[in-house]
Amino acid sequence: MIKLTDKTLTVLDTGDCPISALTEFYQLLLKAGADEIEMDWKTAQRLGDALIPERTVIALEHPVQLTPGCAKRVCHITDLMVEPRPVFEIQINDVREISQLARYAGYGKLRITGLSNLMSYDFQSVFQQLRKRLSIEPELCPIDEFGCAAAILTEWVMDGGSGVGTFAGIGGYAPLEEAVMALRLARRHKPRLDLSILPRLCELFTQLSGVAIPPHKAVIGSAVFDVESGIHVEGILKNASNYEPFSPELVGARRRIVIGKHSGIASLRCGLSALGCDVPEAKLPFLLEEVRREATRLSRALSDGEVLALAGKARDGT
Repeated sequence: MIKLTDKTLTVLDTGDCPISALTEFYQLLLKAGADEIEMDWKTAQRLGDALIPERTVIALEHPVQLTPGCAKRVCHITDLMVEPRPVFEIQINDVREISQLARYAGYGKLRITGLSNLMSYDFQSVFQQLRKRLSIEPELCPIDEFGCAAAILTEWVMDGGSGVGTFAGIGGYAPLEEAVMALRLARRHKPRLDLSILPRLCELFTQLSGVAIPPHKAVIGSAVFDVESGIHVEGILKNASNYEPFSPELVGARRRIVIGKHSGIASLRCGLSALGCDVPEAKLPFLLEEVRREATRLSRALSDGEVLALAGKARDGT
């Protein structure tokens, strides 16, 4: 059974954020593919009645921080012995440290954080070693030091394990939205999941964290579906699945033809059509040269206004 835990609210300091934004963020994380949401005790107290105990994990720092009915508790302090036993979090920075796991066999439930270099090894053999040295299946929370954490997490979950990550990879963990999408494509996991809420989730994330989502961030970046290269545009216009593993509508985004120095006639024609601008076919090659020259000068793609200005000059012969 696939099970994913989102620990974004454990990483973020949300003490000063509006309770309405915090509540909406928590609710949308649950709708975006996470089975459980982990948070510290103070955040759980702030959420109050909005909290869904059976889908909430509490990160403990002290035995009194108990929230009745919560799915489970996790703790990285191994001498904090409370009942029922929490999930103990341990860090393994290198695959070669797995041989030391036997010392934790008696702790019961475990979460392993780290293993950023796992993709440099035969990861399936490493998974077997993890299970062999422990009496119970551990959760895996890979660190994203080499940009492979989402892949590690996805492979672990597809191999039957439970995984932990954060939204947009905040805190240096696996970007959970990437694992959710990979599982959807590879295993048809939650095919009816509505991911069109992701743009709003990004807005709330930035509001709570102060961290802007990079435009080309996989799955959630605002420019993920921007296309400039002429050959790519032509291929997408013929069959979008040639270049897109999922449609922009699935994640609440839209495809945008960007006009710049890599554009071709097909992309220029499509871009002009989207702008409602009509330029005679015979003048398109001249306009394309002007577009490429200006984009090269500016070292960026052109804005809609800049494209329209050049199109006007080309149409009028100026």
